[in-house]
Amino acid sequence: MQRILATSTVLLCLGASAHDNETPASNSVTDRLFGRRSEGWGPRGCYDPTGALVEHGSNVPGGEYCQVHVCHDGEWHSSTRNDPSCQRQRSRAGARRPIASAPTPRAGLAARGGVPSAQDGTLAKIVSDDVTRPNESIGCPLPTYLGGDVWLCPDQTLTLEQRRTLFDAMKPFDEINGVKLDDYWPATAGKTDPIANHYAFDYEGISFKGYKLSRPTGERAPIHYHEVAQQLCLEKGKIMVMTDGQEDRYYQAPDCYMMPAYTKVSVISIDEKVESCLLRVPHGGLDWVVIEPKYYDLQGQWTENLTGDKKQ
Repeated sequence: MQRILATSTVLLCLGASAHDNETPASNSVTDRLFGRRSEGWGPRGCYDPTGALVEHGSNVPGGEYCQVHVCHDGEWHSSTRNDPSCQRQRSRAGARRPIASAPTPRAGLAARGGVPSAQDGTLAKIVSDDVTRPNESIGCPLPTYLGGDVWLCPDQTLTLEQRRTLFDAMKPFDEINGVKLDDYWPATAGKTDPIANHYAFDYEGISFKGYKLSRPTGERAPIHYHEVAQQLCLEKGKIMVMTDGQEDRYYQAPDCYMMPAYTKVSVISIDEKVESCLLRVPHGGLDWVVIEPKYYDLQGQWTENLTGDKKQ
């Protein structure tokens, strides 16, 4: 693995080639937030109403033809059969038609314990409040994917302070993959400006905004996460992207890259970068959440009329 250690005055090189971007991303938010799993550490099964243990991903019928209960990592979630007749029934019935109640398998029993949890966090709240409701629609734009065909709404009532320390799996908040980034690169806001005169739109509960971001060689973004996956496209320069649980990845203009949701990440400028940031943020959400304590003050990078020039 290669890591470029850059400052404003020195560039040190450790390792091998510069375009090893083959490591696959994690499949779900659950995997990323609740810890990386070793090869022998799989998802939990569930106990059905008879007490029999069934595998993760199994389903049992609900109270109606279209209702099923899906086992997802030790817990049962209400869902809908994915076949044409149920899709037609859903279309005819409307967005939030309740399904007749049925006994739900015992959610409290699990085949394996000890999984880290987000204490009083978004996922804990939405699992208890939303998944157990027998509704066929999801009441928010850009829901969070938990795996196993489960999509849920995050808790948008959380404060910035709560979101910063929400997930124990993200500790320590000043490291990514065991590297304390501030030992090698200072974090800055960079220079952020609207991408055009008309750069912001609001559509169906989502704010769309476009920014132009530049950051000099040897500087980086503070460690942060996004509540929604975001795409960025380089117009100039070369970068290294450090993502929790993945190998370092390198991009140069005109590459585009994506930052996954609920995953620690930082971007280091190997050569001074200029990039287009096309952000989408659901109402009540945040464009990013800076979790590196030393750089909490950089949180306002994407705030209108508060560019990097004013923050540095």
